[in-house]
Amino acid sequence: YDVYRDGIKINGNLVNTTTYTATGLTALTNYSFYVVAKDAAGNVSPGSNTVLINTPDTQAPGAPGNPSASGISQTSMTLNWTPAIDNVSVIGYNIYQDGTKINTTIITVTNYLVSGLTSNKSYAFYIQALDASGNSSNSTVVNFTTLPPPDTQAPTAPANLVASSVTATSLTLTWNTATDNVSVTGYDVYRNGSKINPGNVTGTSYSVTGLTASTAYSFYVRALDAAANVSANSNTVNVTTPVAPGCTGTGSINYQRWNNISGTNIASLTSNANYPNNPSVSGSFTSFEISTNSGDNYGIKVYGYICPPTTGNYTFWIAADDNAELWLSTGTNPANKTRIAYHNEWTNAREWNKYATQKSAAISL
Repeated sequence: YDVYRDGIKINGNLVNTTTYTATGLTALTNYSFYVVAKDAAGNVSPGSNTVLINTPDTQAPGAPGNPSASGISQTSMTLNWTPAIDNVSVIGYNIYQDGTKINTTIITVTNYLVSGLTSNKSYAFYIQALDASGNSSNSTVVNFTTLPPPDTQAPTAPANLVASSVTATSLTLTWNTATDNVSVTGYDVYRNGSKINPGNVTGTSYSVTGLTASTAYSFYVRALDAAANVSANSNTVNVTTPVAPGCTGTGSINYQRWNNISGTNIASLTSNANYPNNPSVSGSFTSFEISTNSGDNYGIKVYGYICPPTTGNYTFWIAADDNAELWLSTGTNPANKTRIAYHNEWTNAREWNKYATQKSAAISL
């Protein structure tokens, strides 16, 4: 026999059986075949019936790309991937979870919502691309873990709250560490029922300042976790601050005097070569006042600490002949001083109201 494909003999030697395997065909291509018989004398029969063949698609699609997950929750997530490419066309996708196909119908988009998952559990997924001939290819396997269940358990209440180092205006609170099923992230401190810490307290102590002498206060502490669960209150500590300490001043104030200072401006003193390190004379007064008519052509600096008898607002005046300035520092460092009163002309002794600038604003001490 001779075998013809699309009218062309394709067998080299005569075929002496009644079957023949045609190779070298192209997928998705139409072919026609027929067979003729030959005898020993070379006589050829008419052609057999013609058989028309369309070769099938045997090329698998490319694998779906970049599998990822979004919207991961305790029980669900959305799988996403880039489209697969096929020599003919991709008809859809299947999703495999831990090796088992989970979609009931072919997926024709490039995302899929997976639901019914267990919280805080890892799952393995891959995506399978399909074509119309049943060819398929799989993406890489990716693993995703669902979120843990929400934390609704509050920390334990801080224990053994204690106040120490109590003064008229401050104290220190300490307490034992609270525990939590996940972790304690910090504490809030309450004074008389109101939270007083501006930020999260991460340790187990807190310094309370700004208190008033001879005043009763109550304190408690609460623990917090990352899910904003709040513990019950610690034990309450009741504290009464002590009476404010009295003044401990020595009853004197220092002075330094520079002689031979001409002019009436403050700059005449401060620009002198001997100022501030080489005064002509130094000493102390028992009151914040210089005697009148104590000399001519000199400059003087009077300095020291004041101790207010009680907390409140105070006003200060200055009067001198000639120009004068009054400076006040709120701490022990003179570098932090601020000018609170002055006058640029002379006054009589104790003439407090000749110029408006002689009087300071109210100052809280």
